[in-house]
Amino acid sequence: MTDPNTVRHGFAFGTEKQPAIGSRGMVASNHPLASAAGAEMLAAGGNAIDAAVATQFALTVVEPMMVSLFGGGTAHIRTADGQHVIIDGMSAAPLGGSRTMYRPSPGAAPEDYGTIERENTLGPKSVAAPGSPRACEPGWDIYNGILRNMLLAESSGLVSRLVNDGEAKLGVALEDDALDYVKGGGPVTILYPEDGTSTVADGMALAKGAPNAENGRKFIDWLLTKPVQEIVVKQMGRRAVRTDVAGGGGAKPITEVKLVNYDIRAIAQNRNAWIARWKEMAAAR
Repeated sequence: MTDPNTVRHGFAFGTEKQPAIGSRGMVASNHPLASAAGAEMLAAGGNAIDAAVATQFALTVVEPMMVSLFGGGTAHIRTADGQHVIIDGMSAAPLGGSRTMYRPSPGAAPEDYGTIERENTLGPKSVAAPGSPRACEPGWDIYNGILRNMLLAESSGLVSRLVNDGEAKLGVALEDDALDYVKGGGPVTILYPEDGTSTVADGMALAKGAPNAENGRKFIDWLLTKPVQEIVVKQMGRRAVRTDVAGGGGAKPITEVKLVNYDIRAIAQNRNAWIARWKEMAAAR
């Protein structure tokens, strides 16, 4: 009999010990439910880092006495190109700590780390500053490094103009803004990151209970026709949402651009927190 709580995304996660074999990925942890959380993340399209973070969060719930976000650890990541990245998420002494905060036990051997009243293992002095949360979000360190070498423009459209006018050698911009300068003969070349970029289609929606819903549907259908999408490409410099309409203006074919998974739901849920964090980092530059 299969527990319905262990079946997600069409995969059944057993809890009996047995040899583990995986052709596309594997998750191992101290608890079967935590491993199931990591495997579910992989099944949902996440990568190994996503799975590791999900497993860590789950272990905080199912085995808090051993593993927790309020602890510490080290992450060893091997990327697809063979690069090895080590993330130090070990706990650290609190800011108010000092060399004299503990009283060594009289006669204790140096390697024993014994203290009077076991202050280093019991009570408030035994608590270290957790390092696991920092290890779960190393991407912010990358952004901090980028910010230190970045000129922030007042608008996205200004970035391509700064490059075109020679005020900046490189810019991170929207493709359609850069295409305007390419088509205009400016000294601008569009580069696409080798490790991937994102693309999101602009949304169209029909309001629930709209008084002219049928006409609205016809209008949306018309906008999605091939002739209209060709106009979008030619006159607006945007990519079409149809696969039978090629990009224009020198844009690289979308089939040749490496795309990363753009999790709209996760971005929407974390939008305010991430924007606040970004503003803090930008203000501290």
